[in-house]
Amino acid sequence: MNASGSNPIVYGPASGTRTINGNLTISGNASDTITLQNLIIKGDLIVNTPSATINNYAMVEGSTTIQNVADGTWNEYASNNSLVVNDPDGIVLNVQQNATVKNVQLNTKTTLNLQADSTIGTLEVKNAESVVTNGGIIANLVTNEKVTIDGKAPETVKGTGNISGESVTAAPKDGKTEIALPKGFDVKNVKYKAYRLWSENTQTEKLADLLEVKNHIDKTYGVSFNANALVWSEESLKIDGTLLTTADWNKVKTNGKKEIPYRISILDKDGNLWFKIAMYQDGKAVIESQQ
Repeated sequence: MNASGSNPIVYGPASGTRTINGNLTISGNASDTITLQNLIIKGDLIVNTPSATINNYAMVEGSTTIQNVADGTWNEYASNNSLVVNDPDGIVLNVQQNATVKNVQLNTKTTLNLQADSTIGTLEVKNAESVVTNGGIIANLVTNEKVTIDGKAPETVKGTGNISGESVTAAPKDGKTEIALPKGFDVKNVKYKAYRLWSENTQTEKLADLLEVKNHIDKTYGVSFNANALVWSEESLKIDGTLLTTADWNKVKTNGKKEIPYRISILDKDGNLWFKIAMYQDGKAVIESQQ
């Protein structure tokens, strides 16, 4: 279907519904708004109108692929659709009030706004420049990228990516990721403590090595604690990378208070506490000196 001209375009009847038994592709140089209304599309919807803003009320049983639209926006009013953003220039995608979208996949830079009482079942973010403002509900976020989420946090997070934003417990900006070791600190005999890593047949937290701590955290919470991110030298302790991703941190803190970090303790061989490692929901960790 070719969409052209500088005036608003409406596809679909003013009342009732029209069913399209197959795919629908809309392309052209239209430069105002294109409104899809009272349509049921049995196949896929593909839109490639680089100068037009889309108001979509159509129910699409396949996937809706946004190839290119104006910087203005894509406004999604319909429910039960699945959206894929491929626009190379980046777009603003508004999920309007009361809309329920099954899946949204952001392959290119997107500013995603969820209005009040809107819902996304699964949001998959494949572009690190995307920013999400969530005034509704995101049931599942899947990402291997760093994503900014303002507003409400997603209910669950999966993937190796990390989340920043006002809804996320974040590491302090002045937190230390490297610290000089005190003179005489025995690096070869460092010990650790972790929550509920008990001494045998007791409920006393034991002095453990780093591998024991990793195994305990991984097994207890079903996560992958990146012990290799703790880098020791004779002079310093450094955090080089992510110890717990946002998804894994959320698992660790499932029954805990999300406003406080998850911590492990670092002690000398005699059990004297020297440092704590504080891990935050945004995937960052800092070193807290106890001396």
